[in-house]
Amino acid sequence: MKKLFILLVLINGINSLKIRGVPDKYAEDYKPDENGLWRCLSNPEIILSIDKINDNYCDCPDGSDEPGTNACDNGSFYCENIGFKSNFIPSYKVNDGICDYDVCCDGSDEIDGLCENKCIEMKLDHDKYVKEFNENVTKGLKLKGNILQRSINERNRLDNEIQRSNDKLRKLEENIELLNIEKIKLNENEKLLLEKFDIIENDVDSLSSSFLNSMNKMNNYVSKLEDLEHILQRMTLEYNHNFNDPAVKDAAESYLNFAASIDDDNNAENTVNRVKLSEIIGNFNEVLSRTKFDLNKIKEEMIQFTKDDKKKDNVEKSHNIWDIILNSFIGYFENVDTLETVENLSDVEIDNKINKLNKDIKNLKTKIRQSEIELNKNFGPDDILRSMNECYTKTMGKFEYKFCPNSKIEQVEKDGRTMKIGFFNDVEVIDNLGKFNINFKKGERCWDGPIREAVAELICDVKTEILSVTEPQKCMYHFKISSPIACFESDLL
Repeated sequence: MKKLFILLVLINGINSLKIRGVPDKYAEDYKPDENGLWRCLSNPEIILSIDKINDNYCDCPDGSDEPGTNACDNGSFYCENIGFKSNFIPSYKVNDGICDYDVCCDGSDEIDGLCENKCIEMKLDHDKYVKEFNENVTKGLKLKGNILQRSINERNRLDNEIQRSNDKLRKLEENIELLNIEKIKLNENEKLLLEKFDIIENDVDSLSSSFLNSMNKMNNYVSKLEDLEHILQRMTLEYNHNFNDPAVKDAAESYLNFAASIDDDNNAENTVNRVKLSEIIGNFNEVLSRTKFDLNKIKEEMIQFTKDDKKKDNVEKSHNIWDIILNSFIGYFENVDTLETVENLSDVEIDNKINKLNKDIKNLKTKIRQSEIELNKNFGPDDILRSMNECYTKTMGKFEYKFCPNSKIEQVEKDGRTMKIGFFNDVEVIDNLGKFNINFKKGERCWDGPIREAVAELICDVKTEILSVTEPQKCMYHFKISSPIACFESDLL
């Protein structure tokens, strides 16, 4: 009866006491049953007397029977750290004679009196650090917002530039189409003019041929008349009057009367001048040749007129040309349709403008392609790197490093020689919060090694700065870079 009373007192005492190394919320796990027995937390098949807890001997495989000692290597010790934030420390660090203030500011991991309680002091330091850290993150977030806005503006500018270039491209193509239509009209005018002149030339050839044929026939008739005249003259002079042929006599008398009448009318003003028809034909051919030459010249001038600007002197020139044609061929053009003329440009000027427009179109298309490539680049979450065109340098050891977030990383030696570590390749998002690293590829090849490349790990800060450079593998560089673009709301403590 006495033993039972002592056991009940012991159980009630244990239930009312805090167990060292166990947080209050887990105290229920260490309550014994009505018989004063307790089971290992992860191994309930092992049953221990309640007095085995924290007896500095490891009975449970999971170390749950020694939360307040270092008997079990796999256990954990709870530091309450009143006034600050509580923590767990590995059991092997308990009672090792070392004050682990970074996790147990209250010194409870060591025997009483060895480590003073520094929780209030550490809380003040921590609060100061949190305040400064959060202020830094807040400033970084504000700077990041400014960078984001500049990137948005840059993207919009590039997008608007592409739109304007496409609008300009369409106008240039429309201008070429209009010029081609104008050129077709100009060629049609020239063709129509040539057709009209072909008709004129054909008619001139036809008229001259008809005239020459008539003149040749007349020449034959005149020759025959002259032969007849010679025959009659000879007959008159030589015929024998003794034959007394009345027909011959009448013919001779008729000829003599005809000849006498001609001789009677002959004077200084009315002398029959027998101009040779061959001379007339020769003169006609000469005039015809000059006429064809003039006609061809007129045709060339008219064609040139259709190609020239309609300036005043050209208009006057055209009037003179048409006057020449009309005066030469009266009435021929009465039924000819009026020719269309190019409003402003000659054929050569149209070709020159088309060539210039084609060159402008080619250059504009190249510019649009380059802008579209730039617009489609992966500049990270929200396109944030797009506006980060500045470069940041820092000397570390014997090298100066140059970090350009959206273009390249360089290493500059003391003698000024520059080596390309890598060019901006892409952005690698490393978590679901949007944090990312920047990858740089295709740098210069290492001597007897691979092509250089680098990864820039970003850390939140108000200033963009190179913090460290390492080379974990040959020619594979790792940069730690502080920058506002690495700040996120989730960084706030």
